[in-house]
Order: sequence, then structure tokens, then C-alpha cells
Amino acid sequence: MRWSRTRTTRTPAPIKTKVVDGACIFANRPGHPTGAGCAFHQFAMAEGRNIVGTKPEVCWQVPFSREDAWEERTDGQEILRTTIGEYHRRQWGGGGEDFDWWCTSAPACHTGTTPIWQSMKDELIALIGAKPYGVVAKHCEKRSQLDDDLRATHPATRAAHE
Repeated sequence: MRWSRTRTTRTPAPIKTKVVDGACIFANRPGHPTGAGCAFHQFAMAEGRNIVGTKPEVCWQVPFSREDAWEERTDGQEILRTTIGEYHRRQWGGGGEDFDWWCTSAPACHTGTTPIWQSMKDELIALIGAKPYGVVAKHCEKRSQLDDDLRATHPATRAAHE
């Protein structure tokens, strides 16, 4: 596959949803017939659809953060490096630290038994592609075989298990 190295320097204005009662217009409030939460997520689940392609990209990516950066290698070749990390409230800019619905750092969100690289396989494939996901999955599987004291553990995961 051949990649174009042409880049545009113009950044389009971000598209944002309307805020109603302090939250996204698509956030169903407590007491809603289908329950509180994201209307797109509820629709996808009710229809048996994948949330990737149903919810806005920025929403289904959570808790992942994708950062793309062009860099020039020592041989002069320019590549696009994609880094996947954890999304933090501060990445939302001013006011992001006040999002009360943001839960990725809460110990209660670190009690699952399926590793995120498995439970969010579809999202990771959408972010980085199937082949790179295969490399990540292989790496994560190897890491899962290590003794607990040799693996890095998220602070919220550690707190959840204490």
C-alpha cells in the first residue's frame, strides 16, 4: 500500500453537539424510558449494531486517545506515527477536568475480568487497523503471561483490587 505524504495545514473547525442541561444533547437523563446514558450507545445495543460507526468517533474511542504525528526518520523518509494511549480529562481542554461522567480513572471502572485490548478489539482495529491490532494483541498476550510484579498496573486497577 502506498501512502501519500501530502499534508494539509488547515484544520477544520471542530463540530460539537449542542449542550442541553449541561450535557450533550444525546445524553439521556435519569428517568428517560430507555434509561440514562448515551442515546447512540443505547440505539446501537438495541439494534445489535457495533458502536463503531454508530456513535461519533470521539465517543467510541474513549478511553483511548489516538495521536498522529508526522516525523522524519534518519533516512529522510517521512512517516505518520500513531500513538494509542489513555484519554485524560485534560485533553478535552478548558473545563474537561470537570466532566463528572468521565470514569476511566475511577477504580470502579477497573474491575472487569477481560483486558481492554480484548473487550475493545473493534475500537482498536478501527483506530489502528487489523494487522497492527494483531501485533498489539500478540504483545499483550505475552505480557499477560508475566508475573504480576513484572507488569505495569494502572493505578485505578491497583486501587480497585486493594
